Amino acid sequence: MNRIFTILLLLTSQLVYGQDNAEKLTRSFIALLEAGGFEEASGQFSDQVAAQITTEKLEEIWYTIYQQAGAFQQIEDISVDKKEAFAVVVALCKFEKAYLNVQLAFNGQQEVSGMFFRPGKAPEAPTYQIPDYASEESYTSEELPLHS
Repeated sequence: MNRIFTILLLLTSQLVYGQDNAEKLTRSFIALLEAGGFEEASGQFSDQVAAQITTEKLEEIWYTIYQQAGAFQQIEDISVDKKEAFAVVVALCKFEKAYLNVQLAFNGQQEVSGMFFRPGKAPEAPTYQIPDYASEESYTSEELPLHS
């Protein structure tokens, strides 16, 4: 029983480490794009992606996004999912005029093995909910006239 618990603990910690690492890799990759570090960013591509997207093409993609969505502002949210041997990360990014989902897939060597830019939705503002302990009978509401 103790041995099973240890194995489960190790597997769980590797999954969490992998997710944290994929999130850090994504933040770093987007920061490189924002800073104009296209050569360094394209150096993180797997061989298959590097054969399709050159450094110049990556720069062109990023500046096209700038023209359409405006200046990059921040990463709003990141989700990490494990698909077979890949960590798939979706970063909801806020630009000046739009939200975009930057989706990156990382292989076992922590290389970018997939990259997509898709329209994103602005995060919804949380709505206020009356807490369970509040008793609506405890207070009243009335309109007050304002005089100038």
